[in-house]
Amino acid sequence: MDRLGIRPGLRVADLGAGEGYYTVRLARRLGPLAILYAEDVRPEYLKRLEARLKRERIQGIRLILGNANDPEFR
Repeated sequence: MDRLGIRPGLRVADLGAGEGYYTVRLARRLGPLAILYAEDVRPEYLKRLEARLKRERIQGIRLILGNANDPEFR
């Protein structure tokens, strides 16, 4: 994340977020005012990620269900 210049105030997308390994770390680095999108094509992964975010009290993450041809960022 250091090499990518990830810092508070950025808008970041985690494509293929899965169950949130990087999503959680990005959220902590970006802080509570971050704009962070977590996208995946598998609804069950997003459901697990949503539960994890609630469990870890991380808010403000926008979960997006994409598809194989389009990440659905609109």
